[in-house]
Amino acid sequence: MSIDAIPKPFRGPWQGDAKIILGIDIGTTQSNVAFSFLQEGGGQLVHNVSRWPGQEACQQQGKIPTIVWYDTNQRAVAFGAEAQLPTTEEQAEDNGWVLAKHFKLHLYPSDMLARHGLTPDSLPPGVSLSRIYSDFLGYLLHHTKTYFEDRIPDGKSIWEQYSPAMEVVITHPNGWGLREESFLRLAAITAGFSTPDRASSKVRFVSEAEGLVYSCIYDLRDRFQPIAIFLVCDVSDFMAKSTLYSVISALPFLKFEKVDTVCVPSSHNSVDFEVEKFLRTTLAGVDLSPSEVEEHIKTGVKELRFALHDFGGETSDIHIRVGNSYFHNSAIRTRRGRMSISGSIAKGFFDPFIKEITKSVDQQLESHNMWVRDICFAHYPSGEVCK
Repeated sequence: MSIDAIPKPFRGPWQGDAKIILGIDIGTTQSNVAFSFLQEGGGQLVHNVSRWPGQEACQQQGKIPTIVWYDTNQRAVAFGAEAQLPTTEEQAEDNGWVLAKHFKLHLYPSDMLARHGLTPDSLPPGVSLSRIYSDFLGYLLHHTKTYFEDRIPDGKSIWEQYSPAMEVVITHPNGWGLREESFLRLAAITAGFSTPDRASSKVRFVSEAEGLVYSCIYDLRDRFQPIAIFLVCDVSDFMAKSTLYSVISALPFLKFEKVDTVCVPSSHNSVDFEVEKFLRTTLAGVDLSPSEVEEHIKTGVKELRFALHDFGGETSDIHIRVGNSYFHNSAIRTRRGRMSISGSIAKGFFDPFIKEITKSVDQQLESHNMWVRDICFAHYPSGEVCK
């Protein structure tokens, strides 16, 4: 069983009213859902939804791709892992379906996109961004309900009783504000998570930076002592930000204060350079015209920028689209326009940026003459956190 599938307990029995809480993270490339059913005197467990269509062969996979296929009638016909199955891709090609991917970028404030040179993919013709979000959220809700009813004893009746008033917490990138939160709340209402009269209090939001700090506090709470120092390093789409915190008191409540924050600029330039260098070398021996090579490189760099968000380490390959479905070349591990890249090669794309982060953190600690007991490192939007 994977770590994602193991229920994670909070301290002590729940002392409040019975309720269902859902946590939702819709990332640029990957999404996941977690839930907890709390009842007075009962344990506090967090469950990650780890059963999704299209992932039957890899049990307990907690994340799904943030993608939706739309048919020629603008109807959503395939989501998540199912949308990446070879049979689905063949159907899509035969029937003229259009893929909605990286659609989260359309919700970013325009100045953030411009500042970092990001251009969102076009949305499927005739399909609005709000429609895509509500369709995708509806898909998450449907399969979360099924998983809840199977996972929780007497889950069906519990869901029927408590889901109308359940609390929903949605993460969003740092820098998003009321405009983006209002958009997400309306999409959640349309998807069926709440009603217009309840949504203002039942659909809430937490920034990725806040979520990271809460995660670190939860996982490391037993080790915190007064004057202890811990460091949180948040690697987002646009920068790596490392923040030092000092623990003021551990009991009866944990109190801490921020000591210092240092930022390292966007990783995109350095990672893009390494990716382009790899693709140019790989495609050099392929029978392609110079213009085709440049087009494949352009497509591959853009695809890899998002695929690397969900990089699982040296033991897992990543898959990117570099051309259309007619492009096959087994020598460079490419089939139907999708290239497989080994984890060991993908790791090398990060090396220059990781060195910059390490150097920055070392300088930060030296300047404050501090010894850090714990470091929390996270990469968003995928939401991976490690200690």
